[in-house]
Amino acid sequence: MEPFVSAMTPASADRSAFVNKVFLFFALALLMSAAGSYGGFALFSVNPSILTNPFVMFGSFAVTLVLVFTTHMWQERSPLNYLLFTLFTLLMGFSLAPLLLLVGMTAGIGLIFKAFFSATCVFAAAAVFGSVTKKDLSSWGGMLMVSVIALIVVGMVNIFLGSQLLEMILSSVAILIFTGFTAYDMQMIKQHYPDSMYIAAAMGLFINFIGLFRNILYLLWSFSQD
Repeated sequence: MEPFVSAMTPASADRSAFVNKVFLFFALALLMSAAGSYGGFALFSVNPSILTNPFVMFGSFAVTLVLVFTTHMWQERSPLNYLLFTLFTLLMGFSLAPLLLLVGMTAGIGLIFKAFFSATCVFAAAAVFGSVTKKDLSSWGGMLMVSVIALIVVGMVNIFLGSQLLEMILSSVAILIFTGFTAYDMQMIKQHYPDSMYIAAAMGLFINFIGLFRNILYLLWSFSQD
């Protein structure tokens, strides 16, 4: 999912250096999110209620949302961009901690690795498709963004409904949406993003991967509990 960034401009002819930089920051984002999750585990061992505190989790979600919506304001302002990128990835990892703990304690850590492997395969396939397809995917952006907003709204409603079936349906739809976003973002990175937008591009891919991983993990866990 692409963060909110300034209007795209034609990129340089040679994209290899830019793409490599994007994936370097994507890899760093994954490492930092792992550190964020570990931090969540450490806090849980000290105070088990912290990961179930709605104010803590909503606060971290709100900060990540603000960072996504303001990416265009700070993505080129060094060293602020590196600091906020680090904060964003740490908080994304922290927000995964409750689900990882739940799955680990009820279904075993093996299920987490299975979900990670599955998300990696789906992400890689979608990224390759976005890189090599001759089809113009630029029209997908608006449709996918509307789908994400609808998904968030229905998800918030389901907080009050508490329907596991609806949650599973939402996770299935989310997997399709983030798969589409991965292909779309990859084509934008290869063809349209200016060289200065490597942080925004890496954030987009990172959000897609976390979205895939989180929802695949939830589905696998739900099926394992039947």
